[in-house]
Amino acid sequence: MLFVSVDPERDTPSALKALLASFDPNIAALTGSAAEMPRRRSSSARSTKEVSADGEYSIDHSVKSYLVDQAAHVAGSIDPQMPELDQHRVLTQLLVR
Repeated sequence: MLFVSVDPERDTPSALKALLASFDPNIAALTGSAAEMPRRRSSSARSTKEVSADGEYSIDHSVKSYLVDQAAHVAGSIDPQMPELDQHRVLTQLLVR
């Protein structure tokens, strides 16, 4: 699994290492400058930077896991709101390819 940052200003390699320490050790993280980050290829992936009056900001973003096949093509996605049966169907379709 690859965690892709939507906030390269704050998601430094050390910050992501600390964040991911509480998750599965097989998850890798990707960050870099805004120019270095991959362009989102799916219209369902979104993020918006919300800046408050005091200059602080937060990032509002979609929560999805994109499934990539052996040819490195996005084969589907799942998200926490998707019914479990639908998640299972998407994962099964990917595994039988």
